[in-house]
Amino acid sequence: MSELEAARAKIQSTYIATKTDFGAHTVTFQPLLTRQSEDRLVTECWEIQGQKWIFLAVCDGIGGYYAAQSVVANLPGRIREALIEVLESLPKQPLDRKGRAEAKQPISSMLVEVIKTFDAQLGQALQDICPRPEDLTPAQRQTLISEHGETILSAFNVTTLSAALVNATLGFMWAIGVGDSTVALSTVSDDGIRRSKRLVKAHNFKNPQEYFWISMAHSDDRDVIQNDRLLDSVAMSRAIGAFAFKFRSAYTKHLFKYLPYSGETDIGALAKRIKRPPYMTAKPSIKFVDLRPYRSKQPILTIFTDGVDNIVDGRWVFRPESPSGGDPCDVVSKLLRDEADPSVEELLGHRIDPRWSRSEGNKAVDILGNLIGGTDANRLDMVLDQNRLVDEDPVSGLYIDDISIIVYEV
Repeated sequence: MSELEAARAKIQSTYIATKTDFGAHTVTFQPLLTRQSEDRLVTECWEIQGQKWIFLAVCDGIGGYYAAQSVVANLPGRIREALIEVLESLPKQPLDRKGRAEAKQPISSMLVEVIKTFDAQLGQALQDICPRPEDLTPAQRQTLISEHGETILSAFNVTTLSAALVNATLGFMWAIGVGDSTVALSTVSDDGIRRSKRLVKAHNFKNPQEYFWISMAHSDDRDVIQNDRLLDSVAMSRAIGAFAFKFRSAYTKHLFKYLPYSGETDIGALAKRIKRPPYMTAKPSIKFVDLRPYRSKQPILTIFTDGVDNIVDGRWVFRPESPSGGDPCDVVSKLLRDEADPSVEELLGHRIDPRWSRSEGNKAVDILGNLIGGTDANRLDMVLDQNRLVDEDPVSGLYIDDISIIVYEV
């Protein structure tokens, strides 16, 4: 076995990959053995009124996996039920191409309301068991955490939601975004080049609209956004869970501070900065896409967490002193090509193999493998080096966030 094949085999033992019978390819990767991935994925196929509907989602959990796990366990079923209600209310059933205008907005509105309601219920469940955290004695607090830990952690933990609801029969798609993960559509242009477009804008502070509305809503707090982070803590402006930013500070000071937490935020310091919540919402951005005009352009849907963004940027991996400035959507799109793209090889700093997954034939794994080393056996070994992964030195160490990718040919 060559050094490259040996390195590839080691990488293969660390990721979780799937291929569904309806064509979705997925992968989740976290190389640090002492860290459990907090990402969660959804790949579901529903038959409704004789038509095939696909629901795909990536949740990037932060500080723990409970919020992400709650989303994947409960939200798809709620969306399916609400979708059936909307479809049954339309003037013509089943839905057809001519009914696009009648279905577009009702389904978009449904998605917004179901997601907002789901998030609100995470908070309400916490309030039901603990209406006044400031009144808890230490013994009462410990009992509450022991008996209702999942409810409390689901409200405290943070997760993004990037998803797509696709009517595969008719070629309609609704892209969904809460937070800073990515939903993008890759197509082949007339010049033969594969290009990608982010379908919903990231909810972070590099987005001027998000920066503006948070700043205006908390104009009395000049430091509400620091270092492109909300209260110098999280990088996103919208999320599911995250009730430290949505409830009064008593919850953070008297309850959340005592929970297991895998994030970097000083929870005690955060409690002192919560003055006038909520600072965050779970309202999703929705974009409707008619896929029919793209049929001749080999459309491929990609959904991925910001772990991909970090690898493309490179500052915590292979380019600590010279971040690439590359567009993750563009890089991922070019990694879907049948031939290696020289511009991507130059940006990543290593050669790539479009069929990196070999007989596995998983396009999500192809993307992952090429991002983290491609055909460079030394780099592939490097990303599994446990000493480097815990080394906090920005030059000698490596930081690889959880990476999750879904690829689906729409």
